[in-house]
Formats: sequence, structure tokens, C-alpha cells
Amino acid sequence: MTVTVADPTSALVPGAKVTLKALGRTTVIEKGTEDNGSVVFDLLQPGDYSLDVEGAGFVHYHIDRLTLQVRDRQTLKVNLKVAEAASTTVEVSAHAEGISSDAAQGVALDQQYLKNLPVNGRNAESLILMAPGITTAAGGRGGGGFNANGLRSNTNYFMLDGVSLNSPASGGGFGGGGPMGPGGPAPGGGSSTEMIIIDAMQEMKVQTSSFAPEFGRTPGAQVVMTSRSGSNNLHGSLYDYERSDSFDANNWFANAGGYGKGRERQERPGGVLGGPVVHNKTFFFVSFEKLKLQAPQSIVADVPDMKSRSTAWPALQPYLNAFLIPALRKNLTNPRFHRVF
Repeated sequence: MTVTVADPTSALVPGAKVTLKALGRTTVIEKGTEDNGSVVFDLLQPGDYSLDVEGAGFVHYHIDRLTLQVRDRQTLKVNLKVAEAASTTVEVSAHAEGISSDAAQGVALDQQYLKNLPVNGRNAESLILMAPGITTAAGGRGGGGFNANGLRSNTNYFMLDGVSLNSPASGGGFGGGGPMGPGGPAPGGGSSTEMIIIDAMQEMKVQTSSFAPEFGRTPGAQVVMTSRSGSNNLHGSLYDYERSDSFDANNWFANAGGYGKGRERQERPGGVLGGPVVHNKTFFFVSFEKLKLQAPQSIVADVPDMKSRSTAWPALQPYLNAFLIPALRKNLTNPRFHRVF
């Protein structure tokens, strides 16, 4: 974040004291403006900050809240007012919007956004399709992943807190090069959020084009994620997502054959907890999520009936008995096997 300080005549103000404070963690960074009236704050964590600007002979300027997103590069210009003699005043701005200097095209999804939108399967990757130039791999008929601007799904790059999540590539497209090298899907075959649950994710940014040179490992989309951290206040949440077959329709083929519906159960309990270890200095944040899924499968197929099994040649019987036992449908004599599990 770059802050430029100027006076009412738009002349630059060197030597002004600029204080940036992280809300929630009370981390304070103080710097003075250079001869060009600017000061640069590097390596800031995404989140909310307050800003104070003080200069000799000028009114104290204060901004209650500044929001920095992941991979954000903002430029903020502050115009100070000349202070009156023998008076102390503070100019307060509740909120200020900086001008982003990042030319990358994409979309940023923060924690509040992820929390309020229904996400299928508790996987934030389903929201990546909201970014420009993103389509499902193979038109939705592939085995997962997504295509950015027509490129293969194994050319996307995933990072969590500055660390690569990519696995070595195999097959066509870009080669391997190790987990930190180019190419390859994220762990688990291309899912960007199998290494972190949604409630533990602070923000995710999907860059599809014009991204900075440090993202030059692969030509596909650059998915950058940051995890949440603790603060001076103890905070957390507990949840349990459940799914039952009571609200599901029967398999079409099983329903057409007059068979019953399979049993389906899904439970996804979890929670997060964060807080201070040493006030204003050290914090902790832990997360847990468990998935228990019982998904039904319905198979309808012709199999040998019991009479064929018993009258077949002894050498052929082991092969016939390898088939599952048939279940006869009502009012039908044709032996057909049906199993729901």
C-alpha cells in the first residue's frame, strides 16, 4: 500500500508521520514520508486497517477503516488541512477507498462473501466460475478442474499463504518440475480448497490475465488463497451440515423398474477457533472439518438365474456364481438383478 501526503495546494509533504494499525490484532506500523511525499507499506496481511497521518502545522488526519484484499496493491492520497493557531483538531474519515494499481483481471472472494453465498459441497472452487474467462473443464464433462481463457486445467496455479499447492503434472500439457515448479493440478486432482476449509479461508483471489511477473510459472489462472488468523478477541464457530435421502428423488432407472430408493447420508461437522496467546503479539487459529458420506448406487443388469447356475457344467458354475444373486421383480419372469447400496 502506497500513501501519498499533500497539503491543500497539492504540494507534497515530506517527513509526515503515517501510522497503519491492523484492526483486531493491534499491529502498528509507523513510517515517515520520503522527499516525494510518499510512503510504502509492504507485505501487509489482508484485512482491515486504520490510518493516521500527522504533519507539523497540519490537522491530524484519521481513517477508521481501510480494507486490503489478498494480492491487493492500493494507492491512497491524503490531503492535509492547515491547522489553526493554538487549536487541536482531528479530521476523521469513516472509510476511504484506495485506487488499485494492480492490472490483473479477476475476482476476489473474501470471508464474508464465502459465508453468505450457498456453496455446493462446501468447496469454494465452485465460485471460481464467477471470474471472467473461466469455464468448467471439458464443458462440465471432465474429471474436475476448470479452464481459464481456453487453456488446459493443468495450467492453473494454486498458492496458499505464499506456498505452492501444485502437484507435478503428468501426461500432456506442461511438464512437472516438482511441487514448486510449473504445471500440475492442485492436490486431490485439481481442487483448490482440499488443503483448507472454507471457514478457515480469509480470502481467495482468482487472477485470469495481466497478473504480475511473480505469477509467471503457468499461463492459466492464478488462484491465491490466504488463511484466517487469530486476534485479541476469542472467536469461533461450530457447524454441522447434513443431507438425507428423504429429500432426494429415486434413481430414474430404478424408479422405472419399480425398485426402491437407495440410502443416502452425509454429515459434515466442523468448527474454527481463534484468539490470543500473548495479547497484541502472538495469536492462534485452529480449524477442523470431517466428511462422512454414504452415497447410493443403483445397478440394474441381467444375471444368470438360480436354475442356470445349478444345471450348468461344473467347470462353468464358478463363473456363473461370480454374478450377484438375482432379485425378481413383481409380475415379471425375466430374472434381473437390482441392488441399491
